Amino acid sequence: MGNSLLLLAQALGASGGSVAGVPINWRSSDVSVASITADGVLRGAAAGSARIFASVGDVTQGFRVDVQEPAPGTLVVTPRPWAFVLVNGVRQGEDQTRLVLSLKPGTYILRLERPNWNTFDTTVVIQSGDTTTVFRVMTQGGGP
Repeated sequence: MGNSLLLLAQALGASGGSVAGVPINWRSSDVSVASITADGVLRGAAAGSARIFASVGDVTQGFRVDVQEPAPGTLVVTPRPWAFVLVNGVRQGEDQTRLVLSLKPGTYILRLERPNWNTFDTTVVIQSGDTTTVFRVMTQGGGP
């Protein structure tokens, strides 16, 4: 999803030879899954299947496109000595010394907090198939 691919099509004459300068008309059966521009740029929008069609005059050929969710990424958080871990404002379990989460690719706000210790806030970007690691030594001195 979110990736694009340039498709190329070629018009063929009655003898099977390539015919130059003939415009190809592209369309998708379901633009909520896969869209295609007039120039043939295909982009996945959501998980599912769609058919892509290329037309020249009254001749149309199509094929199926399967769009899949991207593989999750991994976030490893290691606060020392320990902290509560919040991802996008949601606490992840109880107090943590090491937390491993599988997350969809995207941008997340990470907060480490502990009573009477300084809070740590950062933004992490999770990439498909990659591991993002955050190690933080917590310091005393924050409010309750």
